[in-house]
Amino acid sequence: PQQRRKERQKPPSTQKPPPEKSQQTSERPSKLPQPPPPITMIPSPPDSSWPDAWLMPPAECTDQKAPNRRSPNVPVTAPQLRSLGISYWHLDPSSHSYPPLAVPWNPQDSPDPHLSQLRDERGY
Repeated sequence: PQQRRKERQKPPSTQKPPPEKSQQTSERPSKLPQPPPPITMIPSPPDSSWPDAWLMPPAECTDQKAPNRRSPNVPVTAPQLRSLGISYWHLDPSSHSYPPLAVPWNPQDSPDPHLSQLRDERGY
């Protein structure tokens, strides 16, 4: 005799039906979290004002205070430095009176608002 498979019957659904549209709006929080404010970075100066940079010679440097340039010199441009993740800003040191040299230096003690803004925006 052939045996027939009994098809399983699904039990009645225990899930609640989705709420009606009027209920959906009442369950949402009144205020959604706001995105963080945009970063207002201090603009980097033009490429022409970046300090000089160059490739060092392949040999080990014996005097770290020497220029250690290749001969002929191989300059590195500001866009190349930026592509490596290097940033540069020039802050006018005469605009604020800084405390005397302190080691270790605490950046929280800086009276310069531009330096404080850079520190805060970049998470230093």
